[in-house]
Amino acid sequence: MRLSLDEEKRLNSLSLEEKKKEYDNIKLEIINSPASHQLIISGPGTGKTRAFKAKIEKWNNDGIENDKILITSFINYIVDDLYNSLPKDCKIYTLHKLAKIIIHRYLGLGLNFTSPLNNNFNIAWECDEINICKDLITLDKLNINVKALELSLKTYFRTLSDKPAILNSYLKLVSFYNVITFEDSIVRAIKALQKSSSASFKKIIVDEYQDFNSSEQRLVKILFDKSEGGIIAGDDDQSIYSAKKADPSGLLTLVENNSWEKRTLPFCGRCRSQHVIESAIEICRKQENNSRKDKSLLPLESNNKKIKIINLKSSTSNAKNKNKHFFSEAEYIAKYIDKDKLSKWDKDYPAYLILGRTAPHLEKIAKGVEERLNFKVGIKEKSMYDDAEVQTLFSYIQLLKDTKSNIAYRRLIGLNENVSSQEIFLKALSKNGFNGLDDTFIKKINTKLKTIKNISKQKGSTEKLLWKFVKELKLNKNNPEMKRYINSLKDIAFAKIIGETEDLMIVEQERKRKELLSSPVQFLTIWGSKGLKAETVFILGLEEGYFPISNKNVEDEEIRLMYVAMTRSVEELILLNCLTRYDGVHSLLKGNNGPMTKSIFLTWIRTNNADEVTFGKQDLLKI
Repeated sequence: MRLSLDEEKRLNSLSLEEKKKEYDNIKLEIINSPASHQLIISGPGTGKTRAFKAKIEKWNNDGIENDKILITSFINYIVDDLYNSLPKDCKIYTLHKLAKIIIHRYLGLGLNFTSPLNNNFNIAWECDEINICKDLITLDKLNINVKALELSLKTYFRTLSDKPAILNSYLKLVSFYNVITFEDSIVRAIKALQKSSSASFKKIIVDEYQDFNSSEQRLVKILFDKSEGGIIAGDDDQSIYSAKKADPSGLLTLVENNSWEKRTLPFCGRCRSQHVIESAIEICRKQENNSRKDKSLLPLESNNKKIKIINLKSSTSNAKNKNKHFFSEAEYIAKYIDKDKLSKWDKDYPAYLILGRTAPHLEKIAKGVEERLNFKVGIKEKSMYDDAEVQTLFSYIQLLKDTKSNIAYRRLIGLNENVSSQEIFLKALSKNGFNGLDDTFIKKINTKLKTIKNISKQKGSTEKLLWKFVKELKLNKNNPEMKRYINSLKDIAFAKIIGETEDLMIVEQERKRKELLSSPVQFLTIWGSKGLKAETVFILGLEEGYFPISNKNVEDEEIRLMYVAMTRSVEELILLNCLTRYDGVHSLLKGNNGPMTKSIFLTWIRTNNADEVTFGKQDLLKI
């Protein structure tokens, strides 16, 4: 997939206009190709979305209407970006939303599975999955901890291998609760499509294919088999989601498949620094995976800005006084940020993007930057849906929609430490529901539910009704997570809240992400930065024990993480490492505080591609 060195040299020597013309020629080859199955290997910022748009226009000219074109990826915000860039009347979904649509469609046709669902089934929350695993342990008298059992089930649904012995019991339980997990939804959609002889889509575009796991890839294959083909795009060097069993080998299999036409987009239109691109691709080539496909990545235009490597002598001024940390990373970033630029920033991407490996590290530095700049930065908040009181209120709203919602009852039982959930669960399973149990706690729930129903019929705004619920349920009115939850619903009609509780949850998550991304200064984990760019990118914590965990045994995915992080930058890249740490950052990954060893990533960058400077506390204060 890599161009010859002579071809790379030729392309690099072209003027900007000549490079654009070369890219247009590649795009025309993709558009005009008669091949039904096309594979695009697309590195970061190489313009695949523009190629998608042009191909859709070609399909339109061939008589294929947009509502017969499916566009999918696996992350909400990537799909959101595709939706904003491509024709709105195409069917643009995450693969999991598509799976849910497929399941609903086939339920409507009366098709059944081993564990049948009703049309109003829900996707399980994390707390629901934990409760189901607890119930499985009770039901089958298992000698296993909840986390191990949950991982076993997730692994099976993600890979369709290592089928767990308790699968039939699991299917019985999810039918009882009328919920499925995200992973289970993919497997059910596969089964539904296997029973279907008709195709809903004529053409398909799949983006970020390297981040699909085996089950998701199987669903994509069936979709392609039942359509007229389309495009799959990806880059195995950007596969960073092994935690969900993402399998880049699926992409590599397509590379070797002769029935797929292959095209590579070589020009990066995002990074304007030859030094950044050259260093990023050189680091990426350090992977030990012999099956990866090397590729060319060339800057469309170059600003000649070198990478800045900043060595900070210490993360804190006083290791003994833990309440007076001097966060040198925050101090440097705050001094580097141009306040005047922030007030005038009007581009659709941030001015400054600060990336780290863990959320707690980012939170510490974000707080320090905010205090020094007196400016609100964008940082992902903890999900309000993890809060027990929000879960309680949500569960009662769910019961307003369906008084026989077993999952809502189970959630409320699980939130009460004084109740034997195992005992009540076994009773409910034997009677096929919690609703009619002659049990003190269930009776209390039903009594509260009657009162909640009466309140819901009162006149008043959604916000007032919800706060009345809070008072009746004796929840904490000063709980900040509750305030966030009710504020997110206050402008929505109450009837809609009851009918669309789950969908509103997804909408709110996307709204919060857009709010985060609206700030010109954003703090994100590297995983959360996928698909984004910023004028200036900082990467934190470039020390052994943090990033990477070990200089002697660097995991391939850590290398890919570094590659992804570096290629978010548009104009400049700044790499920070602390020579000494006393701020607890490394302890998050079971490392130690004290003197640090520089990340091997920094030693892999050629000296002609970077400028290196060391700062102590006094140096920073003088900047």
